[in-house]
Amino acid sequence: MYEVSGDLQEIKKALTDLGLERNTRTIQRRILRRLGSKARTVAKRSYRANLGKETGELYRSIRHRLTKKGSVIISPTGGKNLMKGNVLQSGAVIRPTSGEFLTYQINGKWIKSRVSIIRPRNWFYQAVDAFANSAEAQRYIEEQLEREVTRIWERANK
Repeated sequence: MYEVSGDLQEIKKALTDLGLERNTRTIQRRILRRLGSKARTVAKRSYRANLGKETGELYRSIRHRLTKKGSVIISPTGGKNLMKGNVLQSGAVIRPTSGEFLTYQINGKWIKSRVSIIRPRNWFYQAVDAFANSAEAQRYIEEQLEREVTRIWERANK
């Protein structure tokens, strides 16, 4: 789970200067929702690049949601999927629960091993964090602010 909470004080100040302070909360939430959607797209792109698969439950489970305190949470949702995502993100060592060996089949061949090591693959946090702190995200926020102000301006002048 990754939380993106933008410092929207600049947006608040700009809206107050334009005389739109009563719409501030709504506009901030809309901008954050769109920013979360964009960050989710970045996470899905990173999934494809680092894990090499576009199909699967984990890929489809990457979601974003808006919180009451004014931030967006991007995460692979669901019990199994979140566990898979964390294992792929941080790596894991799988040991046998009973017996001395793990036995599993790969390409029709049965393999025995004492441990199975899953290497960490930084597929989620690094990509979303890089996007959240990038100039692209700032530019996107500015575009969305401009879009919202234009929208309110057009409604007021109807």
